Amino acid sequence: MSRLDKEEQEILDAFDTGDLKLSPDSE
Repeated sequence: MSRLDKEEQEILDAFDTGDLKLSPDSE
């Protein structure tokens, strides 16, 4: 798994858990 894929997966996980709201640099 490339680093970019890992970062993308973390973003998808954040959507799943709702943690994305806590990330100020997300759109």
